[in-house]
Formats: sequence, C-alpha cells, structure tokens
Amino acid sequence: MRKFITVVVLFFTSFQIADTSVVQGAASTPVIGKWDFCATSQEVGCIESFKTVDDLNQEVVITTESQRQAYTGLSFGIWCSSYSTNQSQCDSRASTPSDPRSVGKCGFTEPAKLKGTASWQGRFGRPFQMTVRTGDFDPVLTMGNGISGTTRTANTDGTFTFVWSGFLDEIKTASIPTSLTSGPLASNYEQLLKDFFATAVTSGAVQNSIIYVWPAAYLHVAVPGERVNGVWVTECVNLPMVGMWVEANSQMFSHSVGFFGRSTKASSKFSFAASSPHYLPDGVTLNPARFNMFIPDSYVSSIGYTADTFSVSALKLSAADNQAVNPVLTRRTGGFGLDFGIAHYSSPNPQLEFYNNNWTEPVATTPGASTTTTTAVPASKPITKSAKVLRVGKVFSKSAVINASGLRPSTRSTSVMTVVSGVKNCRILSSGVRGLKTGSCKVKVTVRASGKPSKSAFVSFNVKK
Repeated sequence: MRKFITVVVLFFTSFQIADTSVVQGAASTPVIGKWDFCATSQEVGCIESFKTVDDLNQEVVITTESQRQAYTGLSFGIWCSSYSTNQSQCDSRASTPSDPRSVGKCGFTEPAKLKGTASWQGRFGRPFQMTVRTGDFDPVLTMGNGISGTTRTANTDGTFTFVWSGFLDEIKTASIPTSLTSGPLASNYEQLLKDFFATAVTSGAVQNSIIYVWPAAYLHVAVPGERVNGVWVTECVNLPMVGMWVEANSQMFSHSVGFFGRSTKASSKFSFAASSPHYLPDGVTLNPARFNMFIPDSYVSSIGYTADTFSVSALKLSAADNQAVNPVLTRRTGGFGLDFGIAHYSSPNPQLEFYNNNWTEPVATTPGASTTTTTAVPASKPITKSAKVLRVGKVFSKSAVINASGLRPSTRSTSVMTVVSGVKNCRILSSGVRGLKTGSCKVKVTVRASGKPSKSAFVSFNVKK
C-alpha cells in the first residue's frame, strides 16, 4: 500500500506571525519532474549529494548516477509537482489559477510540492542525508516517514538548499479490501476503514522513506488581521512554521491544521489521520506506533513562549482509539522535538492542540449600532501563595504545585503552569517545576473547565542548593 499525505489548512484569526520573506535577487525557478544530480555549481532543481554508510559502516558520498549504481538496490530521488500557471516549472509563487484548485488573494492553496524517497532493501534503520538545491522553491514544511531532521538554507542569490536527514524506514502494512479503496465507496467507508485496521494483522512491509515538502508560498495565507466595526479585515501573512516537520510509521497518514489565534486559548490544532494494522503477524502482539514532530522556535515564540517556558503543559494530545498518550518534549537545536508517546496502531488519529500563552479572556462587543454588550465570564483574580523551597536539580511535582496554589481542579479540567518571573531559576516540565539555579521564581497556575470561569493562582519558589 503506497503512503500518501494530504494537507488541509484552515485559518480563523490572526496571531503573532514571523516574517519568512526572502529577497529574491537572481533566484531561479527549477523544472518539474524528477531532479537529477547537479552537473554544475550553479544548477538548481537537482541533488547535490546523498550520504549514507555502506555494509562496512564506512561513509558513502554519492554525487553522480554512476556512483549510485555501484550500490545494488540503493534508490533515492526527488521530484517536483507544480499546480501553477506554468506547468513546466516548479513555480511556488503563482497567483493565478490554471486548474480548479482554490486560489485566494494570497495565491494558490498548493502552488508546488516536492516528493523525496530513499530505500535500500535490507538496510532498515540506516542513516542517510540528501542535499537538494531547490532554486527559488523555499522549503519550509515537511511530512512523511523516516525523518530525523531537516535544514533549510537561504542562499545569497535568493535560492535555497534543503537537507533531508533521515533513516531507511520500514512500514508494516495490511492488504486493504478493494471495496474500501476503489470503485463506488460506501457513505461510511471511513468508519469501515477504521474498523478494518482495528483488527487487521500485518501481512507485508514496505521499506521506503518518503517525504513531502511544501514551500513558503503554501503558508502565505489570508487571515483576519484586525476587527473594524465588528468585521475581521483579512491580510496576507506568513505562518511561523519554517522548519516544522512531522513523521510517522503508519500505512496511511494525512493531516489538517487550524489556527485560531487570540480568539481562544487553543491557538492551533493539528489533526492527524493515521492507520496501520493493529497486530503483528502473530495476531497477538500489537503493532508499535511512532509519531514525531519538530516544533521550531519561531512557532513557539509566536504563541507566547520561550525556550525556558515551553513544555508539555502548553499542549493537549489525545488519541481517537482511547489509548493513553505520553508526550515527551525534548529541546533540540532551533526548536523542540515532540514524541507523541502513542504506543500502538489501529487508527489512533491523534489530535494535538497548542495553548496560546498570549491569550487573555476577551470582552466582545456586538457589532453594529446596537448598544447591547456581551461580556465573557472573567477569570478569577490570581492570588499568591507563600514561597516554597525548591532545590537546584530537583522537581517540585505538578500535583504538589497545584496543591500549593490552593486550586482544586476537577477531573475534567485542564491545569497549565507558566513561569512568569525568574525563568533562569526554574523551568516547567511535564512532571512539575524543576530548580535550575539559586534565586527565586514565580509560577502561575491556571485551571480551566468547559463553561466555567478559569481560576488562577501564583506560587513563589525560593530556589536553593
């Protein structure tokens, strides 16, 4: 079964946007189709190099087709598909339609897209790195499987270089009935497909790493910028997702993402549709799942966090098949790595929400000449509790922090902790508050429950050795 990725993006209100524009200069637009190895130092739309290790664990650097042929079974490549007005070019900056796809004031929904693949039978887990010159195609968002990192470099001439760091992956598959994949489909075929994967047993595997890469123009979208007489006036903005990538080892994988900005505490929501057979070939052992995401610092700062304050308490993750999720957030260069902590497959279809740290309880006025005013339920005024002692290198558990705050969350409420002062002295972890260096810090604890006013309190810490 071939992997495929579809992206649907919805935008509702504005929030802080990072500028991703690049001076174009003498940028060159590459061609569509499969890109060959670079023949000259100025060529774009080509593979500069492919690096891996051979069976003797020695580094291999491939820059020509003849070198690739020396390694039997090794296959890799990259292609561009364009939906712009010029079908012969990988045009990522089109603004007028040549097909019925959605086109708005800011350009195409999907002007162009890259697809990269890498495989080498029997070398599961082997690392590799593909370096590609993408011309004026600005590669910012990547999805697929077999991804350990991506790098985007803006060159001085307006072109870009993209590096896919990955590993040779294997996807476990089950044979899906043709009634669920072709011909007239039943109105409830999506549910039927989920039911199939819930009991399916692995019957094969595909050793193939695949990525899809979207350009900056794909994230240049119209969102409401400000409210005038009760009406949101839209503007074109660049969403702060440069360098973001998501990968999973599922047989079927797609996602949609919605941005809600300051209008709600949940500033954005990623919804993934992922399915793989529930069991391994023995029909008993569960098929292990892998979901990873890289969240760039630009995205973190756009929703009001710093590297010191961003933690798993800033997000909400759930799985549709009701299995427990245990997300783990790890600091990486330029951002954070997120392991979703999903244990096994069927159709977990995880949903990931990010809380907006810039958010404040709004006061909305009914638009028009009416004098009727609707006021949101105000949050309770935070109170500050007496200082607690926190030792350097130790963790004050989340439950203990909440207990010290005096708040009493219910089983259906959410609790969020944020360092509001002394970010160099303590840090929020999923497990609680960790002491970093001697001094003091203050943590804001907020408890929210649907349909009820939020409650907040401050807990101060004296950080000692």
